[in-house]
Amino acid sequence: MQLPINLTDSLQQTRWKSILDPVIDVCYQTQSNVEQLQDLPLNNMVVLNNITLAVGANTITHNLGRVPVGWIIMDINASATVYRSAAFNISTLTLTSSAIATIKLGVF
Repeated sequence: MQLPINLTDSLQQTRWKSILDPVIDVCYQTQSNVEQLQDLPLNNMVVLNNITLAVGANTITHNLGRVPVGWIIMDINASATVYRSAAFNISTLTLTSSAIATIKLGVF
C-alpha cells in the first residue's frame, strides 16, 4: 500500500483516511479477537500432575482460584471410568473413579 503524496492537503487527508481506515479497523478487530481468546476458560487451565485416584470419591484441590467450568483427563495409567460426583466449587473438584489410577488433570 502506498499513500499518495502529490495531493492538496484537504484531498490528501480524505484519500489517506479512506486508505488507512480499513487497516486501522482490522487492527482493532484483531485486538478484540485476541482479547476474546484470552478470556476463554481453557486458556486459564491449571494442570495437576500425578493425581492418584482411589476407587470411589476423590476430593482434589484444584488451585484455580475460581469455580471451574470443566476438567479433562490429559493422561491416565489405568483402565478406569472417572466422573465428577459433586458440584464444582471454588477450591475442590470431586471425581469418582472405578479403579485405582494416576492421572494428569486439567481444570479450567
